[in-house]
Amino acid sequence: MRPSTLEEALEVGLEIEAFYTVKKQRNYPGRRVVRAAEVESKQSESVTKEPTGTATEEIRRCQQSMADLQSEVKAMRSELQLMKNERRQYNRQGRQGRGNPAYTEDGAPICFKCRKPGHLKRNCPDRGGAAERQSELSSENDQLSGMGVTLRQ
Repeated sequence: MRPSTLEEALEVGLEIEAFYTVKKQRNYPGRRVVRAAEVESKQSESVTKEPTGTATEEIRRCQQSMADLQSEVKAMRSELQLMKNERRQYNRQGRQGRGNPAYTEDGAPICFKCRKPGHLKRNCPDRGGAAERQSELSSENDQLSGMGVTLRQ
């Protein structure tokens, strides 16, 4: 006989599980098995009692240490914010020894070649330097070609 609904299948499964649990417990005869338990509605005395003097002191100490920790965390957060602000200020000043800042006030980079904001030297639209380097490489290549050496371009 097979179960026709999910509920019947669960009931059969639970019965089989209970059977195997009892069988397993019988294999260990020295072990005692509790077959039933009764719940009493009495509350524990420690729950209904007022806190003693030592418990109250312990609660106060915990509250005080928690307040101390909160103030330390607040101080650390403010110190961290100060360090972040100093770092931003340092980044705005750029490299030491240069008069111009590396970044504008809104954080845009300043090109070291043309001194215009919005791009870096390697991305500078003023390509005059690239043509000069190319001509220098060509002239060096011409000089060294007589010796059988060529430079990569």
